[in-house]
Amino acid sequence: MRLFAKEAYAYAKTAKLNDDAKNSVKATSTSVTFEDLPLGYYVVGSTVGSLCELKTTDKEVTITDKNDTPTVEKKIVKYNEDHSEMLIDSNSANIGEEFVFKTTIKIKPGAKNYVLHDEMDSHLKYDSICQIHDNNNKNYSVNTDYVVKTTDLLDADCTFELSFTDAFYANNKDDIDTKKLNEIYVYYQATVKDDAVVKQEMKNNTYLTFGENKTRSNEDYTITKTFGIPVFKYTGTNTALPGAKFILSTDAKCADSTKMLKFTRNSEDKYRYDEKKGTEELESLADGMINIEGIKAGTYYLKETEAPKGYNLLKTIQTIEILDDGSIKLNGELKTDKVGVQNNKGSLLPSTGGMGTTLIYLIGAALVLGSGFVLANKKRAKAK
Repeated sequence: MRLFAKEAYAYAKTAKLNDDAKNSVKATSTSVTFEDLPLGYYVVGSTVGSLCELKTTDKEVTITDKNDTPTVEKKIVKYNEDHSEMLIDSNSANIGEEFVFKTTIKIKPGAKNYVLHDEMDSHLKYDSICQIHDNNNKNYSVNTDYVVKTTDLLDADCTFELSFTDAFYANNKDDIDTKKLNEIYVYYQATVKDDAVVKQEMKNNTYLTFGENKTRSNEDYTITKTFGIPVFKYTGTNTALPGAKFILSTDAKCADSTKMLKFTRNSEDKYRYDEKKGTEELESLADGMINIEGIKAGTYYLKETEAPKGYNLLKTIQTIEILDDGSIKLNGELKTDKVGVQNNKGSLLPSTGGMGTTLIYLIGAALVLGSGFVLANKKRAKAK
């Protein structure tokens, strides 16, 4: 009976029927009512069709349309050390960093005219589709199974639109209608652009249109951010100290050159992360500031490599942690404003255990011996 209803509905949509045989009503709410009908058999169609009968004992029939609406789910892919996927709703990234989105399309029976719409924030750059496969691990090919457009889009606000070909529906019709094929996974890559703003949400929004009337599905989105560290170099109580030079690294000892971060100082005197063209050196400016921008959450190590003339070189490497919400800890202490790093005037005492310490001990010992010798001579002279 189900198959008969589907065939009858397909025939009714294309056949030239008179007004008594065919009637259509546009839904204005969640229900539709057909009234003043004679007794008999009817095919009521929405997307697949249902069969019902009006008779003297049942003059009213209620049909619940069980055709589910397709949906989308949007995630960011974070790869674990074993290369397994961890799907997250938000992330942080360095300027220039590439990362992967995963959109899951939940396919429903009777699928047709599916178009995936994706709208990226202006500070994100769409790179390419990485892979598309389904819940049966079947891979799909561009132009054969799907087409991607970045121009002449149905929604001008979108970055790209992905639609499925007639061949896709023809080849997969039975699997879709029997629910053997129920999910399609779309992986695509994006890059954080050079103009990304610190702590500002970069939203990536996705939705689906489907069917003859281009019905719109739910929307789902992810959030990406990039962060910064406002370092304030000072002396005394709160006096700005320019000319101090630093490096920032993800190596706790700041010894591995491959883990030193690179930056480019822009026209606004901000040090923007620049892995390709930047340099490792950071220098405090006239206001004592080193405004570091465009890095992701994580733990960093700040080492002073050169102190201003007349000031001691800071020996302790500063540990700076950027939390997932962009807040900052300096050496384990939460900071609400700037990250203050102090230098003092004068000469450093020799380091513990070094030659300088040895010399101090020798000189001290000599002074003690000398004092004892003088004191002994005085006692001897008095005795005489």
